[in-house]
Amino acid sequence: MAVRTLGWGAVVPAGMYVPDRVRRVAEEQAGRALRSAWWRSEITDAVLATWPAGPDADPLRRTETEWAVLRAACPDGQAVAASVLRSRTRQIAAFQAAQGGRLPVDVCALESAPGGGRQVVLAAADKQLCTLTRCPDDPAHYGMLTVRLPARPDPRTRADWHPTVIRFRLSPTIPLAAALHAPTLRVRGGRLRLDVAFTAAPTTSRNGHTRAVAFDYGLNTLLTGGTLTLTDSAQPTVLTDGQPVFFLPDGVLAKADRLRILGEHLWAKSAHLQALIDGRAVAGQVARAVHLREAGGPSGRACGGQ
Repeated sequence: MAVRTLGWGAVVPAGMYVPDRVRRVAEEQAGRALRSAWWRSEITDAVLATWPAGPDADPLRRTETEWAVLRAACPDGQAVAASVLRSRTRQIAAFQAAQGGRLPVDVCALESAPGGGRQVVLAAADKQLCTLTRCPDDPAHYGMLTVRLPARPDPRTRADWHPTVIRFRLSPTIPLAAALHAPTLRVRGGRLRLDVAFTAAPTTSRNGHTRAVAFDYGLNTLLTGGTLTLTDSAQPTVLTDGQPVFFLPDGVLAKADRLRILGEHLWAKSAHLQALIDGRAVAGQVARAVHLREAGGPSGRACGGQ
């Protein structure tokens, strides 16, 4: 969306129909290439700005002070790996040797324009374009990717885009409980490759915990919670910080209060009719009492199952 805001969005050729979500995929890939190029440009400018001067200076054998100056010139220089700085230095030194001692002006003189890499980044797509699930027959070893692809090289209408199911083998390093994320599609050697990222579910042990959170229902508050801590001492005790937390959904509590009052009113009517029935049985009163008992009673059925 930042690319579109700048007016650099993808343009669909005339006479073709491309879903907006496919355009987002292309623009996301272009945005990643621009961010990567900008990062390399900042690193290159920092290396050039601190390039050692003198005929005997060796940029790969900088002193500790010179390396500190280089990192200070880089954006977030302390987080940049030393291998990145050295590889960029070797690239500039190779250019200098090939150009008779002339240093490059910027990263554009060192590298050509980045390409698309023959890949499709589905991270920018939503469920209307692609869905990723585990294969129901063998969820531990196979996954299923459903993505809308064109049925012809020049799609003209929405009907030319059909959902295609791709069944692929999962890496054995992916746990069964891991959450799969939208992959990146690549073509290598005439075969489709999928780069699937995943988030492993945290494992929780049943014992050994020293802190817990407890919640309870209430009349004035829907939920009341607090933290409990088990002390590590010869005689373990449970302590609380004395600072409970509350969940107060005003709309839900107001409705529950109205239903409670209605239930009490219906039960009072039912009790009154029961007293009349005990004194003089009347068919109409009996039927009405049965109806009121079904509508509400001491169990709170009129409160919507509260």
